[in-house]
Amino acid sequence: MLQKISALVQRHPVTWRGAWSLVHHLPFLLPHDASYRGIKHLGLPPDGLLLDVGANDGISALSFRRLVPSNPILSIEISPRHEPTLRAMKQRMPKFDYVLVGAGEKHDTLRLFTPIYRGILLHTFAGVDRANVQHTLVVAFGQAIADRCVMLEDNTVIQPLDELNASPAFIKIDVEGMGNAVLRGLRQTLEQSHPALMIEVEPDEIDEMLGFMSGFGYKPMVYDSASDQLNAFQGAAAFFDGGNKNLYFTQ
Repeated sequence: MLQKISALVQRHPVTWRGAWSLVHHLPFLLPHDASYRGIKHLGLPPDGLLLDVGANDGISALSFRRLVPSNPILSIEISPRHEPTLRAMKQRMPKFDYVLVGAGEKHDTLRLFTPIYRGILLHTFAGVDRANVQHTLVVAFGQAIADRCVMLEDNTVIQPLDELNASPAFIKIDVEGMGNAVLRGLRQTLEQSHPALMIEVEPDEIDEMLGFMSGFGYKPMVYDSASDQLNAFQGAAAFFDGGNKNLYFTQ
């Protein structure tokens, strides 16, 4: 039933915005993604830092705060469009901070495209490939609505997250198919801090990711919401056929 409701509200930007706003203001709806519940099975220390890469407007940080209330959270977000929301969260939520920067393997600058529909900022559809953003809008809302969207453009800075000199106990990565580049910029952090990870992975990046992470001694795990547990990864086909998108890594 929840999946049907979710599919319904995401058919139009107006209902999409309404649903997104409800999740922000009604904590019992959190986490916004059931697979986030896997963090409770990692045995994280209560003071262990959560590095939230791809924070969006703070929805992931709010979800983690509900699941692991005592852990400090540092959110990383590429889009300056989310700065007002993240700043407000910092003022009201203890042990939360954010950095406006893009994560990658090396220093770079990228142009970020964020669609807006009649004043509604469609922030979850933002990306660095304008054509891909447009295609995603068509798939989500149809050609007519996609054609009415205006693309906002922002020049953004990219840096390796090793330069944060952070020692996270857990890293979440959700960067629209750029996960491997983010990981390559975290080599030192993985070697020194050995954090657990949860990464949103696309089919065309999973093989490289599995190879990279195995080199650091990590094993992939999948959260099963029915049994509320982390299970061993059974291969890419089973993972994606099961409707999964977030892959856990533990040592």
